[in-house]
This record gives sequence, C-alpha cells and structure tokens, in this order.
Amino acid sequence: MGDSSGSKKQLGKIMLQQKLVTQDELEGMLDEQGKRGGRLASNAARSGKITVTEALRALSEQHGVPAIDLSRQVVPLTNLLLIPVEIAREHKVFPVKVQGEQLVLAMITPQNETSIEEVQFVTAKTVFPHIALEDAIERAIEEAYALHERGEAYFVGERVRDEELATLGIVRPLRADGTPQDVVESDELSQPPVPSTVAVDDAAGVVHGRPLTDGGPRLDDAFTESVQSSRPPPRGGLSDKKVLIVDDDEDVRQLVKLGLEHDGVPVIEADSGTAALEAIRDQSPDLIVLDAVLPGVHGFDICRHLRGSQRYGDIPIVIMSAIHRGWRVAEDLREAYGVQHVFDKPIDLQKLSRTVRLLLEGKTVTQDDAGLSISAATELSNGMAAFERGDLDVAITHLEAGVGIDPLAFELQYHLGLLYGRREHLFGAIESLEAAVGLAPHHFSALKNLAVVYQRAGFRHKALEVWQRAMANAPDEHTRDSIKEHMVTLL
Repeated sequence: MGDSSGSKKQLGKIMLQQKLVTQDELEGMLDEQGKRGGRLASNAARSGKITVTEALRALSEQHGVPAIDLSRQVVPLTNLLLIPVEIAREHKVFPVKVQGEQLVLAMITPQNETSIEEVQFVTAKTVFPHIALEDAIERAIEEAYALHERGEAYFVGERVRDEELATLGIVRPLRADGTPQDVVESDELSQPPVPSTVAVDDAAGVVHGRPLTDGGPRLDDAFTESVQSSRPPPRGGLSDKKVLIVDDDEDVRQLVKLGLEHDGVPVIEADSGTAALEAIRDQSPDLIVLDAVLPGVHGFDICRHLRGSQRYGDIPIVIMSAIHRGWRVAEDLREAYGVQHVFDKPIDLQKLSRTVRLLLEGKTVTQDDAGLSISAATELSNGMAAFERGDLDVAITHLEAGVGIDPLAFELQYHLGLLYGRREHLFGAIESLEAAVGLAPHHFSALKNLAVVYQRAGFRHKALEVWQRAMANAPDEHTRDSIKEHMVTLL
C-alpha cells in the first residue's frame, strides 16, 4: 500500500479497525490506487470516501507521529527562509511552526531519517516531524513559496475561518491571478471519534505538594491545573499606546509594524541602538520590540540602561534575536536584564502580536505561552467540556485537532499527554509530554507526569533522569522529599 512503507501496520488495516471503511470499500480503493497511483489516505480523502481528519488520524496511528491538517494552518512565510524550495519539493516537507530551536515539519514520510537530517542541517533546528496528506503538502509548497515571491506575509489554509484571520489582523491572500482563495466552511473535526478499545485508567493524579502514594506515582487528571489558554484579546482599545520597533533590517520592522498596526497600535521605528535611545527619550514608548544586535548600541546594553533608570525602568521589553537563542538565554535575559519575552528569529509574527497586546494590557506573559489562536482555543475548550462529561475519546479528538492547529501550544500538548496516559496510550503520552516539556522546561507538573509515563512504559533509567529534573523544579521541600523517596525504589 502507498502509505505503508517503513510502518509496522498497514494503513488499510488501521482504516478497517477504526471503522472508516468496509472491507469491500477498502478493496475498491486499493484497486483504484493500483490503476491511478498515489497514496491511499490522500486518494481516500480527495474522493470523499473518508474525511481529511479521519485520514490524518489513521496516518498518525500508522506512523506513530502527530498528524497536522495544513488546511487549518496560518503559516508566517518567514518560515520558508529556513528551507529552500528545492529541498521542500525533493523531500516533500513544509515548515509549519517555528519556536526557538524547534521546527514543526509537515512530512509524508516522517520515518525518513535522511530527510530529517538534511532539514536539521539546513535549518540548525530540532525537527518535530508531523504526518500530513501528500497532496496537501504539495499544494502548500507551491502556493506558499509563490506567495513569498509575491511579497505576501502568510500562507492561509482553506479551512481557516475568516473571523480568526480578522482577529489576527491578517488578510486572506489572493491567488496569483487575483481571484479570491477558496474557503472551505465545513468543520470535519466535530465528528465523533471511533471509540477506543483500550481500558481506561481512572487513577487520580498527584497535585503540587501532595506526597506520592505507596503504590507509586500516578498521572494528574487533565484540566485540573490552570494553564493560560485563552483566545487572543480583542482588537482595539490600544490606540493610546505606542510601541517602538528597533531593528536594522527594514523588512523585519515592516512585518512587525504591519501586525501591530492591524491591532490599532501606533508604531514608531528605529534602525540602530543610538536612534532607539533617542526615540525612547523623545517619545516615551509604552513597549519596546528590540533586536538584540544593533549598530551603535547593543540591544542588551539598551536593556541595561533602561532597567537602571527610574523613568524608563518599567517599560516592557520584547527581544528578537537570530544569534542569542534558546530558553536558557531567554531566562538569563529575564533575570539579568528584566526582559519580558524573547523571540528567536525568524519571528512567529502571530505570537509576537499576541504577546505585545497582552503586555500592553498589563498582563503577565510566560515565555512558553502567549495565548492560543481562536481555533486552537476552541478545540481546547471543547476537549475540556467533553472530558468533564466523561467522553474521553471525544476529548482526545478535540485536543489532537488543537495540536494539529498549534503544535507549539504548551497547554494542548500537556493535557493531551495526560489524556493519552489515561488511555494507557503511553508512547503518545510520552511524545506529547516531551513536547510540553520542550516548550516549558521548568514546568513541574509536565516533568512529573512525563516521569510517570516513562516509568509505566518500562524506561526506568529515563524515568530516573526526568524525576531528577522534576525534583529540581518541585514547588516545595515536602514534594522534593517525596520524589527522593520514590527514586530510591527505582535504583
């Protein structure tokens, strides 16, 4: 079968197990594939025999990696600067999300180590492979790189809602011939999932400060811990604020300016460290978006000057950097220079705009979470509601859909990992919780629950390693002592 190379399970068998098709329908699809070629999942979704969501769910189980629906993505076209179009076409890969050192990569062959190694070499980033439909990747590559050549800022999937684009201040791009892009209004993700046959683990979780039980640690219940996961704040109401954008690259300044002005935020610009200090003195901005490396005065020196000033010491600062990267640098900048947020270049412009809005409203924004898109937040809310009424399978489906929209959202990955663990889908739980820990390396609950699932899966040495990290980030001495006692039992 076209989608089964390198996989332990054939895609056709998975589709039968998930009750997506009957045996007769599958045989007909295979006959058609033999005549016309192509991949089974893409052919089935294109013909309408199964939905895109159903095809992706089957592919995700087959390949053992998350699936991503490119029709529901808004992708900053600065991502394309990481991967030349020739490599994208050759390996059929598409750079969907970039955050720090992490790259979410849509692929049709996520087990292809050669493709992953080449992309990691070219981008100098850690690749998180996600399975996507072949025709969706091919279409995204051609459309997105063409849009980038025309100077557009975003690739917008055909299932992204217009109201979400309006909230983000993004205009849906036109086709090359000037006609509007087709918009698919149907929402397949509302369909109920196929019930799982795996037994449910109803064990209650351990929360902060409570000792581990004698029977060993247990997973937390999903949604018991509050992590920020709201929609972006409404546009408007910020016209009395001023944001200073400082970067010697005019293209970067214009991209950031475009996003902020769509939110009604007045913007002033500076192209050097010296000009930035003059603008701060003369115009007293309410927030500064600052490149780290600048001509004249270094960006970090500007931060140090401001934090030592009684007049300017409270101005929020958001750093952009292509050189000083990673969560360790971000933490050092927060602690030593009073920086509120750090973005690695190329910038996730949607997240930058949300972060600026929240800071201007006086809200605290953690490095790992600057809010969700409307669609992703809706899936999280629907998943929570399904969990509360006892529909675990439906909850998982909504969170999987949310991760497909925003794979770098901590709260989606965290709660999905807990739900997978509750279903004893341990390797799915490990993958989601590893992603959550990658986004928030010091989040105690994420580390603790990751250690639990590693231990359940039989990875004793890895569990010990993660327990040690959890202990270093425990909220109190009592919890640290409990973890120490438990680690002794694993030695």
